[in-house]
Amino acid sequence: YLRARWMDPNTGRFLSRDPMAGALQNVITLNKYIYGNDSPATDIDPSGYGPRSTRVIVWFHGTNADQASKDAWEGFFRGLFPETDFLQLGYRITWGDTLFGGEEGQVRQASDEMRANVGGRVTYAAGHSEGGDILFRAIARASYFAPAVATMGVPVSFISGNEWAHVGYWLDLCSHYDPVCNGVDAALGRRHGPDERRTVSNPGVYTHSGYINDEEAEHIRRVFGQRGAK
Repeated sequence: YLRARWMDPNTGRFLSRDPMAGALQNVITLNKYIYGNDSPATDIDPSGYGPRSTRVIVWFHGTNADQASKDAWEGFFRGLFPETDFLQLGYRITWGDTLFGGEEGQVRQASDEMRANVGGRVTYAAGHSEGGDILFRAIARASYFAPAVATMGVPVSFISGNEWAHVGYWLDLCSHYDPVCNGVDAALGRRHGPDERRTVSNPGVYTHSGYINDEEAEHIRRVFGQRGAK
């Protein structure tokens, strides 16, 4: 019994039609007697009402990210890794919250959302600004392990060793002129470093942009792809 309907293990087919209508844009979903788009190695259907990938990328944007930035990152991840699901999380907090412990509510909310939407799937994560700090804390709070994460414009001094232990490979990106990741780390002193740190070129003098950068995109594509994102 797979929640929405019964399956005959001898034939590998369901005994009743899928209650979901399907979509003309995806012809395979119109077949009412298959499971997980007929790709059980890559798609799962825990609810019985619609398949989803066994992998998911969770994106944590920064506090002041506008809708165009959010849309750009979603388009980037969905276009580059079409077989991997995408989940976007974001919060309205300030760096003052980050410095003085005000992120706790956002971390709790993020870990709850991850448990509800990620389940036992392979989880990759990326975050900009304080979204990267929440990223590590939410993964640890949810007791997940991510094979790869990428942070952009995030002071690594804010991330503890216990949170780092929940990640297989950490790519950190910072522009030459970003006073947040460069300045805060210099002021506080790094307790540890990521597995790979790259300095990328951004236009401007004091940029802390949440918009996608070609260099950032290439590094994320390489690191996530090497660790199974498709």
